[in-house]
Amino acid sequence: MGKEAAGGRQQAAGTLLEVRELAKYFDVSRPWLNRVIEGAPRQILKAVDGVSFAINRGETLSLVGESGCGKSTVARLICGLYTPTRGSVIFDEVVPTPRLKVGDVITYVQPATRSPTTHRIVRRETSPDGRPVYITKGDNNAHEELWPFTLDRPSQARYAFAIPYVGYLFILLADPTARILLLALPALLIALLSLARLWREAGVLLEQRG
Repeated sequence: MGKEAAGGRQQAAGTLLEVRELAKYFDVSRPWLNRVIEGAPRQILKAVDGVSFAINRGETLSLVGESGCGKSTVARLICGLYTPTRGSVIFDEVVPTPRLKVGDVITYVQPATRSPTTHRIVRRETSPDGRPVYITKGDNNAHEELWPFTLDRPSQARYAFAIPYVGYLFILLADPTARILLLALPALLIALLSLARLWREAGVLLEQRG
């Protein structure tokens, strides 16, 4: 997830979550032997295809649509329960600059072009005056950038490909199937307890009649 995040595209300032060209396809074909005998082709269900949106800090986004349009699939893709067929999901967090490490994806001003660039840190070295020097590379690029750079600001936004654990609970509750299970399990427990009580009462009646 998130491979396109380091492909050289810029994320808007203040963006907390960004979804880019997200797609998820499911293979709903019949078993291979059946398809060979019947000469039937594979069937691919495009549950989500090309979804893009961004949520800024302090904003709330409502994803609405008719049943079966892919809302729950998008939620599962965002929380990592599904792997995207295409696209990326990017979460942003601000950390102290010294905490940046190899593998982090950041947006910075490229020394050569003086334009914002989103790349992944692939090497971290130390300058003669003791400051960290970063070398980056786009995930879709074959080679590293030629211009090492330093960061003077005390903090830096990096892309985090995870969400706080509490977020999983809210995404779970947004799923219709999960809500049904949450309602069905207590009802099933009550039914089992009722059956156990009836079984005990039936046993008592049989003993009395015997």
